Amino acid sequence: MAKGQALTAQSFKNGMISKRDTFASALPAHIPYAKFQNTAMLAISENPRLLSADTKSLFGSFVACAGDGLLPDGRQATITMFGTTAQYMPMVGGIIEKLRRSGELITLSANVVYENDVYEYELGDNERITHKPLTSGDRGKPIAVYAIAKLKGGAVQREVMTVDEVEQVRN
Repeated sequence: MAKGQALTAQSFKNGMISKRDTFASALPAHIPYAKFQNTAMLAISENPRLLSADTKSLFGSFVACAGDGLLPDGRQATITMFGTTAQYMPMVGGIIEKLRRSGELITLSANVVYENDVYEYELGDNERITHKPLTSGDRGKPIAVYAIAKLKGGAVQREVMTVDEVEQVRN
């Protein structure tokens, strides 16, 4: 393919096939190469703009995704364009999947707090979150979100964000 010329879906597929050994060696045993290739092709069909990306960054992004043992399906990971450069981005679902596979995570939960729920968040030496969702009636508008991870070594990690903070990240 001439330098600067955009890929087609077929030339991308041919590139995936020619780099099969690279992908296969990067992928963990639980993801067959054929499944990864099909998911990559679906990602391309859902976002054909990726075919205009720099070829090295495009294939490099898919290899990085494979190396993390994630599928570029929009839930575990995605390939996104920044100008003419493709970039692999793990999604929340993929990060959670990697944590679960690591064996270091015992439990992980995430919840939304609504204005009519009972909710307390305490920082300091004994951090804690108390959340009692309203079980009947209007819970009101969302006011915060939080996640709690219990790790194998006994540590507990908590992350709390207000709705405004979530919107800042989203934007």
